[in-house]
Amino acid sequence: MRGMPAGLLLADLTFLSPGLWWGALACAAPIIIHLVMRQRPRRQLFPAIRFLIQSQRASVRQHRLRNWLLLLARVALILALVAALARPIVRGAWVSPVGRAETAAVLLIDDSASMGYRFGQQTRSARAVAQAQALVRDASRFPPGSSLLALSASQSMPAEWQTSLNRVQERLDAMGEPLFDRPLTAGVDVALSRLAESPLSNKELYVFTDMTVHAWAGASSRRWSDGPAVRVHVFDVGDPEDRNVRITALRGLNAGPPPRTPQRVAVTVSTGDEPAHDRLEVTIDEHAVGRSDVARIAPRSAEDVTVTIPSLEPGLHVGAVRWLGRDSLSFDDVAYFAIDAREPPDVLVLSDGSAVSETEARRIAAMLCPPTLPPDRRRFIVNRQNVAASAIAANKIGRHTALAVVADAPRPHAAAARMLEEWVRGGGHALFVAGPRSAASKEHGWGALLPVALDGVLAPTGPLRIAAAEPSDAERFAMFRDAAVDRAVRCRPIGGARTIARFSDGGAAMVDAAVGKGTSQFWAFSLSPDWGDLGVRAGPAMMLLHQLAGSALQVSRRVGNVVCGDALTLIPETATSAALSVVGNVIGGGRREIPLGGARLRGGISVPTSMAGAYRVVDPVDAQKLPIGAYAVALHAEETDGRRIPPERVCGFFAPDAAVVMRDVADLSQPTLEAAGDRDLFGLALALLLALVLAEWGLANRRAGRVSMGT
Repeated sequence: MRGMPAGLLLADLTFLSPGLWWGALACAAPIIIHLVMRQRPRRQLFPAIRFLIQSQRASVRQHRLRNWLLLLARVALILALVAALARPIVRGAWVSPVGRAETAAVLLIDDSASMGYRFGQQTRSARAVAQAQALVRDASRFPPGSSLLALSASQSMPAEWQTSLNRVQERLDAMGEPLFDRPLTAGVDVALSRLAESPLSNKELYVFTDMTVHAWAGASSRRWSDGPAVRVHVFDVGDPEDRNVRITALRGLNAGPPPRTPQRVAVTVSTGDEPAHDRLEVTIDEHAVGRSDVARIAPRSAEDVTVTIPSLEPGLHVGAVRWLGRDSLSFDDVAYFAIDAREPPDVLVLSDGSAVSETEARRIAAMLCPPTLPPDRRRFIVNRQNVAASAIAANKIGRHTALAVVADAPRPHAAAARMLEEWVRGGGHALFVAGPRSAASKEHGWGALLPVALDGVLAPTGPLRIAAAEPSDAERFAMFRDAAVDRAVRCRPIGGARTIARFSDGGAAMVDAAVGKGTSQFWAFSLSPDWGDLGVRAGPAMMLLHQLAGSALQVSRRVGNVVCGDALTLIPETATSAALSVVGNVIGGGRREIPLGGARLRGGISVPTSMAGAYRVVDPVDAQKLPIGAYAVALHAEETDGRRIPPERVCGFFAPDAAVVMRDVADLSQPTLEAAGDRDLFGLALALLLALVLAEWGLANRRAGRVSMGT
């Protein structure tokens, strides 16, 4: 049996054994006995006592009142006995009207995107702030000496507790509409940690939330039940209705398409309790460029809608797909995207003009860019250059070159070798593919770029297999498991180079070395069919070529499309030590600059992703403010899907009887909430039963005494 706090009850009463209430019919027994056993004396006048009639009538009235009280006591005694056997249970919260002690209280406002849902003339966020302000205005709730904090789940919190209720009101007034997509659980963690630091013994947490499933993501009883002794009051400012229309992030988006190439992408339009029928608008760089009609979508359903992003000029672009219809929540009516429209990067394939080298160069070029592939689907533009006669043309190699492949060309022009080495040392990537001319000549003209010393052609007795030299690279080279190499070049790594793949006889198959800021790699086999089947079964070699060129592309990553909270680092091409800022076109926020608060690091710029929107990264010292990066942040699909969490589950996240869910601050009234949960009233019923037994015994004995005296 649990103890009962003295006070008032704000809860529902139920019974563990309600069937025993049929025993209440036994209350009829004392009533029947009372009526049957009632005395009916004969009326007879005695002249000698006629003067006592008036006194007798008063005595009769008292006797009759006592009989009725005895009857009521016996009926109540039976009811109390039945109630005790039925085991009464109260589910809810007990409140105590006693005075409050000094309190440490945290007011936590849920500012996730779903709190922007508008019901009537007020958003959930505004309703939460209004209820928090009403709570603070109740001075009797927070007596002098109390400390308060007003927090939101995403915004920064003040460093010091506030003892002035006016300062707390100002903090609440400063909380704007929600723009973030962060679960409320992170805010609860912060609030409980701050309450644990408070020296006050009376600790309370007030949470104002719309009770969405996403807001309580990650919550569990194991997470919070072992924390400090805190009374938790959760105020549900949500609504049971869902009149929201929401669209998801774009699917099928190519963030790096070639310029002047349109693309078609898909978004999913989902409805709530009402159907939807309107249009989607596509904007690029804050200009409308097209609209798509959306057929009627039934309530509680979803439809995929295809929209067209028009061809774009070279450069960085931010855009959005917007739902033009009106609904109760605008935060999820737009899907942002960022695009870097640029020509595919170059891959430079170098040969020395000989028939063998030219054939190898054509084979490598076809693997990187198949002739049958449409231009808008090509990842690379292949440029071929003869390096034996002259230097590499200046317009053939530069920052847009992803990879330089030397196709069995052991003796280049000195100027060509020097230019390639300078490019690699500046961050480029070179690949040397062996062949019969490389194997025949132990001397070469590539200087420090070649990471191996050549020892001639290896003629194995049987086919060789290629495997990773280190277990950590096993998955990377698993595609070569079935490839057979009949001839290979014998080589030795030099100058700090490392072997990354070996032949089945232990010889080096692939060697990699760092050269300045770039890398140089050597393949000890040719892609010619007479050297093995890698020229015919070209899949493994083609995949590895694309991996090498693709990894070089990551050096410059100017755009990103992520979901709220995901880490994102942009790597602009231009290097600067100046501070950077983000220009964002956020929901309801308009165009503005947000300082990043730091200089560009060599590893890239870590950009904020807590707020949905489209952003440009600019160099503030640039007078033209040309973007050097762009990115888009989308809401989580679950954030505004309308699913709500049951109140009893929220209470279960905290210690037993520590939390209660309410709809309004007025439910607190003036008393102090003591606890929440199930309370057994069996002890109270037994106490009442004992009191009634004593009352019945006293009334019965008094009546018996009166009767005997009258006799």
